[in-house]
Amino acid sequence: MGYRVNKVGSMLVVRWQDMTLGDITAVRDEVNQFHRELGKPVVYVSITEDGSKPPDDDVRKAMVRSAESLMPVLAKLYVVIDTGGFMGSVHRSALAGMLLVSKLRNKVKVVKSLDEVLSLAAGDIGLDPNSVRSQLSAAGMATG
Repeated sequence: MGYRVNKVGSMLVVRWQDMTLGDITAVRDEVNQFHRELGKPVVYVSITEDGSKPPDDDVRKAMVRSAESLMPVLAKLYVVIDTGGFMGSVHRSALAGMLLVSKLRNKVKVVKSLDEVLSLAAGDIGLDPNSVRSQLSAAGMATG
């Protein structure tokens, strides 16, 4: 399995190591199940780890299809490109540019850190960002 999942309040956090088609399907199913359990929209946080290999073309296309299919059950989708420096900035800018012309542009936010997500999503999740960060850190989901 190329990912780990943790849930805090209405937030589902996925930390990807290496993505496969099967993993994308499994995570999509998990988000849908979490939505059914909550009975309200999910705040989905997708974190790509520094050093992860880039997904191949089939996986990238599956990621977009999966995100599009999840839009009805999501309050927001945050994509964290957890890579520093120039390359991290390039990856975030490229993804943000692609989203501008897609159906996902209004619900997806590309950011550089989990802390940025917690700051932006505090109102959506109705939880203290420091408490959420502590829980995610204890579960090995937060870096830094």
